[in-house]
Amino acid sequence: SLIKALRQIRGLLLNKELDSAQYYYGRALQVNPYSAFALINIGIVFKDKKLPDSTYSYFQQAVQLEPGNPAILNNLGVIYGQEKNYDSARNYFRRALQVRPDYKPASNNLIRIFREMNLPDSVTNFLKGSSLAEPGSVPYLYEMSQAFLDQKRFDSVRVYMRQALRQDPGNPQLLNNMGLAMQGLKIYDSAGYYLQRATKVDPENPGIWLNLANAFRQMKEPDSAIYYYKKQLSKKTDMNAAAIQNIGNFFNDMKVYDSAVVYYKKAIALDPNYIPAYNRAGLTYMDMEMNDSAFVYLKKAVALDPNYQNASLNLGLLYHS
Repeated sequence: SLIKALRQIRGLLLNKELDSAQYYYGRALQVNPYSAFALINIGIVFKDKKLPDSTYSYFQQAVQLEPGNPAILNNLGVIYGQEKNYDSARNYFRRALQVRPDYKPASNNLIRIFREMNLPDSVTNFLKGSSLAEPGSVPYLYEMSQAFLDQKRFDSVRVYMRQALRQDPGNPQLLNNMGLAMQGLKIYDSAGYYLQRATKVDPENPGIWLNLANAFRQMKEPDSAIYYYKKQLSKKTDMNAAAIQNIGNFFNDMKVYDSAVVYYKKAIALDPNYIPAYNRAGLTYMDMEMNDSAFVYLKKAVALDPNYQNASLNLGLLYHS
Protein backbone atom coordinates (compact mmCIF):
# COMPACT_ATOMS: atom_id res chain seq x y z
CA SER A 1 0.00 0.00 0.00
CA LEU A 2 1.02 3.64 -0.37
CA ILE A 3 1.26 4.15 3.40
CA LYS A 4 3.48 1.06 3.76
CA ALA A 5 5.76 2.34 0.98
CA LEU A 6 5.94 5.75 2.61
CA ARG A 7 6.95 4.18 5.91
CA GLN A 8 9.73 2.27 4.13
CA ILE A 9 10.93 5.54 2.60
CA ARG A 10 10.88 7.00 6.11
CA GLY A 11 13.74 4.59 6.88
CA LEU A 12 15.86 6.40 4.28
CA LEU A 13 15.14 9.66 6.08
CA LEU A 14 16.11 8.22 9.44
CA ASN A 15 19.38 7.00 7.93
CA LYS A 16 19.99 10.51 6.50
CA GLU A 17 19.85 9.28 2.89
CA LEU A 18 18.24 12.61 2.09
CA ASP A 19 18.47 12.68 -1.69
CA SER A 20 16.95 9.20 -1.98
CA ALA A 21 14.24 10.05 0.54
CA GLN A 22 13.39 13.26 -1.35
CA TYR A 23 13.19 11.39 -4.66
CA TYR A 24 10.85 8.69 -3.36
CA TYR A 25 8.63 11.07 -1.41
CA GLY A 26 8.33 13.08 -4.62
CA ARG A 27 7.28 9.91 -6.45
CA ALA A 28 4.73 9.21 -3.73
CA LEU A 29 3.28 12.70 -4.12
CA GLN A 30 2.90 12.12 -7.85
CA VAL A 31 0.76 9.08 -7.02
CA ASN A 32 -1.23 10.93 -4.35
CA PRO A 33 -0.72 14.72 -4.18
CA TYR A 34 -3.06 14.84 -1.17
CA SER A 35 -0.96 12.73 1.20
CA ALA A 36 -0.28 14.86 4.27
CA PHE A 37 2.10 12.12 5.51
CA ALA A 38 4.29 12.47 2.39
CA LEU A 39 4.18 16.27 2.52
CA ILE A 40 5.31 16.31 6.14
CA ASN A 41 8.16 13.91 5.51
CA ILE A 42 9.46 15.64 2.40
CA GLY A 43 9.31 18.82 4.50
CA ILE A 44 11.52 17.10 7.08
CA VAL A 45 13.95 16.18 4.29
CA PHE A 46 14.27 19.85 3.33
CA LYS A 47 14.62 20.78 7.00
CA ASP A 48 17.56 18.36 7.32
CA LYS A 49 18.99 19.88 4.13
CA LYS A 50 18.72 23.31 5.82
CA LEU A 51 16.31 24.66 3.21
CA PRO A 52 13.71 26.37 5.43
CA ASP A 53 11.63 27.93 2.63
CA SER A 54 10.93 24.52 1.09
CA THR A 55 10.33 23.06 4.55
CA TYR A 56 7.66 25.66 5.35
CA SER A 57 6.04 25.23 1.94
CA TYR A 58 5.48 21.48 2.32
CA PHE A 59 4.35 21.71 5.94
CA GLN A 60 1.89 24.49 5.11
CA GLN A 61 0.47 22.36 2.29
CA ALA A 62 -0.02 19.57 4.84
CA VAL A 63 -1.79 22.03 7.17
CA GLN A 64 -4.12 23.05 4.33
CA LEU A 65 -4.99 19.39 3.75
CA GLU A 66 -5.49 18.60 7.45
CA PRO A 67 -6.09 21.90 9.30
CA GLY A 68 -7.48 20.00 12.27
CA ASN A 69 -4.40 17.81 12.81
CA PRO A 70 -2.66 19.07 15.98
CA ALA A 71 0.51 17.06 15.28
CA ILE A 72 1.05 18.82 11.94
CA LEU A 73 0.40 22.25 13.48
CA ASN A 74 2.76 21.43 16.35
CA ASN A 75 5.52 20.21 14.02
CA LEU A 76 5.32 23.38 11.94
CA GLY A 77 5.58 25.39 15.17
CA VAL A 78 8.70 23.42 16.13
CA ILE A 79 10.35 24.25 12.80
CA TYR A 80 9.54 27.95 13.12
CA GLY A 81 10.91 27.84 16.68
CA GLN A 82 14.17 26.29 15.51
CA GLU A 83 14.52 29.17 13.06
CA LYS A 84 13.90 31.65 15.97
CA ASN A 85 10.67 32.79 14.30
CA TYR A 86 8.94 32.84 17.66
CA ASP A 87 5.76 34.66 16.66
CA SER A 88 4.93 32.06 14.00
CA ALA A 89 5.92 29.24 16.34
CA ARG A 90 3.55 30.49 19.04
CA ASN A 91 0.79 30.89 16.49
CA TYR A 92 0.99 27.24 15.38
CA PHE A 93 1.27 25.88 18.92
CA ARG A 94 -1.81 27.89 19.90
CA ARG A 95 -3.66 26.64 16.81
CA ALA A 96 -2.81 23.05 17.79
CA LEU A 97 -4.20 23.69 21.27
CA GLN A 98 -7.35 25.27 19.85
CA VAL A 99 -7.95 22.06 17.90
CA ARG A 100 -7.09 19.87 20.88
CA PRO A 101 -6.70 21.64 24.23
CA ASP A 102 -5.20 18.55 25.89
CA TYR A 103 -2.43 18.11 23.26
CA LYS A 104 0.57 18.08 25.56
CA PRO A 105 3.40 18.34 22.93
CA ALA A 106 2.03 21.72 21.82
CA SER A 107 1.64 23.01 25.39
CA ASN A 108 5.18 21.90 26.29
CA ASN A 109 6.58 23.55 23.17
CA LEU A 110 4.65 26.76 23.82
CA ILE A 111 6.10 26.91 27.35
CA ARG A 112 9.58 26.26 25.94
CA ILE A 113 9.18 29.11 23.44
CA PHE A 114 8.06 31.48 26.19
CA ARG A 115 11.22 30.54 28.11
CA GLU A 116 13.47 31.07 25.09
CA MET A 117 11.86 34.49 24.67
CA ASN A 118 12.46 35.23 28.36
CA LEU A 119 8.73 35.67 29.03
CA PRO A 120 8.25 33.93 32.40
CA ASP A 121 5.02 35.85 33.06
CA SER A 122 3.57 34.32 29.90
CA VAL A 123 4.45 30.86 31.23
CA THR A 124 2.65 31.42 34.51
CA ASN A 125 -0.38 32.99 32.80
CA PHE A 126 -0.58 30.11 30.33
CA LEU A 127 -0.37 27.51 33.08
CA LYS A 128 -3.05 29.20 35.17
CA GLY A 129 -5.43 29.18 32.20
CA SER A 130 -4.52 25.72 30.92
CA SER A 131 -6.55 22.58 31.48
CA LEU A 132 -3.49 20.37 30.98
CA ALA A 133 -2.17 20.59 34.52
CA GLU A 134 -4.60 20.73 37.44
CA PRO A 135 -3.66 23.46 39.95
CA GLY A 136 -2.01 21.84 42.93
CA SER A 137 -0.86 18.81 40.93
CA VAL A 138 2.84 17.96 40.73
CA PRO A 139 3.15 18.80 36.99
CA TYR A 140 1.50 22.19 37.58
CA LEU A 141 3.65 22.99 40.62
CA TYR A 142 6.83 21.93 38.78
CA GLU A 143 6.11 24.05 35.69
CA MET A 144 5.22 27.03 37.87
CA SER A 145 8.49 26.60 39.77
CA GLN A 146 10.39 26.58 36.47
CA ALA A 147 8.76 29.87 35.52
CA PHE A 148 9.57 31.39 38.90
CA LEU A 149 13.19 30.22 38.57
CA ASP A 150 13.36 32.13 35.29
CA GLN A 151 12.07 35.17 37.17
CA LYS A 152 14.54 34.58 40.04
CA ARG A 153 11.58 34.54 42.42
CA PHE A 154 13.21 31.99 44.68
CA ASP A 155 10.76 32.37 47.59
CA SER A 156 7.92 31.41 45.26
CA VAL A 157 9.89 28.42 43.94
CA ARG A 158 10.39 27.25 47.52
CA VAL A 159 6.64 27.54 48.27
CA TYR A 160 5.65 25.55 45.18
CA MET A 161 8.33 22.89 45.67
CA ARG A 162 7.33 22.31 49.28
CA GLN A 163 3.80 21.55 48.10
CA ALA A 164 5.07 19.29 45.31
CA LEU A 165 7.53 17.39 47.50
CA ARG A 166 4.77 16.55 49.97
CA GLN A 167 3.12 14.66 47.12
CA ASP A 168 6.25 13.21 45.51
CA PRO A 169 9.22 13.38 47.93
CA GLY A 170 11.54 11.31 45.75
CA ASN A 171 11.15 13.25 42.49
CA PRO A 172 14.65 14.38 41.39
CA GLN A 173 13.35 17.31 39.32
CA LEU A 174 11.50 18.68 42.34
CA LEU A 175 14.50 18.16 44.61
CA ASN A 176 16.74 19.88 42.07
CA ASN A 177 14.45 22.90 41.82
CA MET A 178 14.20 23.14 45.60
CA GLY A 179 17.99 23.05 45.75
CA LEU A 180 18.21 25.85 43.18
CA ALA A 181 15.69 27.89 45.17
CA MET A 182 17.75 27.50 48.34
CA GLN A 183 20.87 28.38 46.40
CA GLY A 184 19.18 31.54 45.10
CA LEU A 185 18.15 32.41 48.66
CA LYS A 186 21.76 31.82 49.77
CA ILE A 187 20.71 29.03 52.15
CA TYR A 188 23.58 26.91 50.94
CA ASP A 189 23.40 24.07 53.48
CA SER A 190 19.81 23.37 52.44
CA ALA A 191 20.75 23.72 48.76
CA GLY A 192 23.41 21.04 49.19
CA TYR A 193 20.97 18.82 51.09
CA TYR A 194 18.28 18.85 48.39
CA LEU A 195 20.72 18.56 45.49
CA GLN A 196 22.51 15.61 47.11
CA ARG A 197 19.15 13.90 47.58
CA ALA A 198 18.46 14.51 43.88
CA THR A 199 21.76 12.90 42.82
CA LYS A 200 20.94 9.78 44.84
CA VAL A 201 17.65 9.39 43.00
CA ASP A 202 18.99 10.31 39.54
CA PRO A 203 22.78 9.78 39.62
CA GLU A 204 23.15 9.93 35.81
CA ASN A 205 21.73 13.44 35.48
CA PRO A 206 24.71 15.72 34.76
CA GLY A 207 22.76 18.91 35.36
CA ILE A 208 22.10 18.05 39.00
CA TRP A 209 25.80 17.33 39.64
CA LEU A 210 26.65 20.68 38.05
CA ASN A 211 24.17 22.49 40.29
CA LEU A 212 25.60 20.72 43.32
CA ALA A 213 29.14 21.72 42.38
CA ASN A 214 28.04 25.32 41.94
CA ALA A 215 26.41 25.27 45.36
CA PHE A 216 29.63 24.11 47.06
CA ARG A 217 31.54 26.67 45.05
CA GLN A 218 29.31 29.40 46.48
CA MET A 219 29.81 27.87 49.94
CA LYS A 220 33.56 28.36 49.39
CA GLU A 221 34.29 24.66 49.78
CA PRO A 222 36.70 24.18 46.85
CA ASP A 223 37.51 20.52 47.41
CA SER A 224 33.84 19.52 47.39
CA ALA A 225 33.08 21.78 44.43
CA ILE A 226 35.86 20.26 42.33
CA TYR A 227 34.80 16.75 43.35
CA TYR A 228 31.25 17.38 42.12
CA TYR A 229 32.39 19.11 38.94
CA LYS A 230 34.36 15.96 38.15
CA LYS A 231 31.29 13.82 38.89
CA GLN A 232 29.38 15.93 36.37
CA LEU A 233 32.13 15.40 33.81
CA SER A 234 31.81 11.62 34.17
CA LYS A 235 28.24 11.74 32.83
CA LYS A 236 27.23 11.84 29.18
CA THR A 237 26.19 15.36 28.33
CA ASP A 238 26.65 18.10 25.75
CA MET A 239 27.39 20.44 28.67
CA ASN A 240 30.82 18.99 29.26
CA ALA A 241 32.86 21.81 27.72
CA ALA A 242 31.02 24.37 29.84
CA ALA A 243 31.45 22.26 32.95
CA ILE A 244 35.18 21.84 32.35
CA GLN A 245 35.48 25.58 31.89
CA ASN A 246 33.60 26.04 35.18
CA ILE A 247 36.32 24.11 36.98
CA GLY A 248 38.89 26.30 35.25
CA ASN A 249 37.00 29.40 36.36
CA PHE A 250 37.01 28.08 39.90
CA PHE A 251 40.79 27.62 39.89
CA ASN A 252 41.14 31.05 38.30
CA ASP A 253 39.10 32.60 41.11
CA MET A 254 41.45 30.93 43.57
CA LYS A 255 44.41 32.35 41.55
CA VAL A 256 45.70 28.86 40.81
CA TYR A 257 46.35 29.90 37.23
CA ASP A 258 48.30 26.86 36.03
CA SER A 259 45.40 24.55 36.90
CA ALA A 260 42.87 26.95 35.40
CA VAL A 261 44.70 26.85 32.06
CA VAL A 262 44.76 23.04 32.15
CA TYR A 263 40.97 22.93 32.37
CA TYR A 264 40.42 25.58 29.70
CA LYS A 265 42.58 23.52 27.36
CA LYS A 266 40.58 20.42 28.25
CA ALA A 267 37.37 22.26 27.36
CA ILE A 268 38.86 23.32 24.02
CA ALA A 269 40.09 19.79 23.29
CA LEU A 270 36.56 18.51 23.84
CA ASP A 271 34.94 21.26 21.76
CA PRO A 272 37.39 23.16 19.53
CA ASN A 273 34.68 25.74 18.73
CA TYR A 274 33.83 26.57 22.35
CA ILE A 275 34.70 30.28 22.28
CA PRO A 276 34.32 31.13 26.02
CA ALA A 277 37.16 28.74 26.90
CA TYR A 278 39.55 30.49 24.47
CA ASN A 279 38.56 33.84 25.97
CA ARG A 280 39.06 32.68 29.55
CA ALA A 281 42.39 31.04 28.69
CA GLY A 282 43.53 34.32 27.15
CA LEU A 283 42.49 36.26 30.26
CA THR A 284 44.30 33.80 32.55
CA TYR A 285 47.49 34.07 30.49
CA MET A 286 47.17 37.86 30.82
CA ASP A 287 47.02 37.43 34.62
CA MET A 288 50.12 35.24 34.36
CA GLU A 289 51.82 37.97 32.26
CA MET A 290 52.25 35.47 29.42
CA ASN A 291 51.06 37.84 26.73
CA ASP A 292 52.20 35.79 23.74
CA SER A 293 50.00 32.91 24.84
CA ALA A 294 47.17 35.32 25.63
CA PHE A 295 47.31 36.66 22.06
CA VAL A 296 47.03 33.15 20.63
CA TYR A 297 43.84 32.28 22.53
CA LEU A 298 42.10 35.64 22.23
CA LYS A 299 42.80 35.84 18.49
CA LYS A 300 41.34 32.36 18.08
CA ALA A 301 38.20 33.40 19.95
CA VAL A 302 37.74 36.42 17.70
CA ALA A 303 38.45 34.36 14.58
CA LEU A 304 35.69 31.91 15.58
CA ASP A 305 33.21 34.71 16.21
CA PRO A 306 34.13 38.32 15.34
CA ASN A 307 31.01 39.45 17.23
CA TYR A 308 32.08 37.83 20.53
CA GLN A 309 32.47 41.11 22.37
CA ASN A 310 34.32 39.89 25.47
CA ALA A 311 37.20 38.48 23.45
CA SER A 312 37.40 41.59 21.26
CA LEU A 313 37.55 43.84 24.33
CA ASN A 314 40.20 41.68 25.99
CA LEU A 315 42.26 41.61 22.81
CA GLY A 316 42.03 45.40 22.64
CA LEU A 317 43.22 45.67 26.25
CA LEU A 318 46.12 43.38 25.46
CA TYR A 319 47.21 45.43 22.44
CA HIS A 320 46.78 48.62 24.48
CA SER A 321 49.02 47.29 27.26
